[in-house]
Amino acid sequence: MQYTLKTFCIGLATIGHLFAGSVVVAADEGEYQGNAKRGKKLYIENVCHTCHGRDALTPLLPGYPKLAGQDEKYLVRQVIDIRDGKRTNDMTGTMKSFTQGLKDKEIADIAAWIASLSICAKPADNKKDDKGEKNL
Repeated sequence: MQYTLKTFCIGLATIGHLFAGSVVVAADEGEYQGNAKRGKKLYIENVCHTCHGRDALTPLLPGYPKLAGQDEKYLVRQVIDIRDGKRTNDMTGTMKSFTQGLKDKEIADIAAWIASLSICAKPADNKKDDKGEKNL
């Protein structure tokens, strides 16, 4: 069983890296190709890591979703719907304030980075390194 899971995770990671950043996301203002490198930076700058973890796999509370490896288009649609008030269930009240200043392109970039992450990665310990910076 462990061998099968390991093989699955390696295959999933390989497929993910082949397609990372290659999904074109249609948003209300146009189509955007998410930039995973920029998305990683925006994820931190927009404090997404505060609740969802610096690796998008270790959320602050058990009720918060693990985002790593989620489908890019799904993530974009959900965040845009939360920002625009079209999705109002679950924790969207909290999320709405964090998404208000995000442009569709920025959301697509963040989603590209999250989608590129492996769901099989060892969760980060979120501890600070020797420079006092949190590990990512």
